[in-house]
Amino acid sequence: MIFIIDTAMRDVQFAFFEGGTRIAFFNIEQSRNSADKIHSQIQSVLEEKDLDLSTLTKIIVTSGPGSFTGIRVGLSLARSLGLALGIPVLGISSLQAMSFMYEKDEAHYCVIDTRRKDYFVQEFSASHKAIGDVQIMDKEQAESLKKSMIDLKLDLDKLNMAYLSGDYMSVFQIDPSPLYYRDADAVRASNLPEVDWSQMASQ
Repeated sequence: MIFIIDTAMRDVQFAFFEGGTRIAFFNIEQSRNSADKIHSQIQSVLEEKDLDLSTLTKIIVTSGPGSFTGIRVGLSLARSLGLALGIPVLGISSLQAMSFMYEKDEAHYCVIDTRRKDYFVQEFSASHKAIGDVQIMDKEQAESLKKSMIDLKLDLDKLNMAYLSGDYMSVFQIDPSPLYYRDADAVRASNLPEVDWSQMASQ
């Protein structure tokens, strides 16, 4: 079973997959206290769907760019859970994950609002390969781009299928580091509550 975590974008999303089948999903609106809700939401989903954390084989997490606090929260969760279960954690760029949603056979831009009056932008080929590095553009520049996807909610099903295809393994980072691209805002949100994942996994 694969656990996919996206906390870098506008909404916090989690999904459990068995092969290509999504067996559980939940969504939390991104807010200053969303980190505090994550543990209870995961527990609720595990109980509702009768899932066992010990059956997880891999964790995939979006590592940025996006919300600074969200990136920290997602990576902290993925690392602590991966360590407790002894399973690999793979990171994926939020822009790369967005590219997997683009269905036309052509080059395209993926764009994420920084919430600071500018945008993270990266170009991808028709086969979802990055063309050049991430750029920071102002609103006028970003909105002038043709064939672009701007600040869309990520489709975790398509991210899972991209991973399972085996065609994009090079873009999944082992033991991922955060992709901030610049310094964080001064305001820091609360950290995740301490959770004994090893105890949950053994239940």
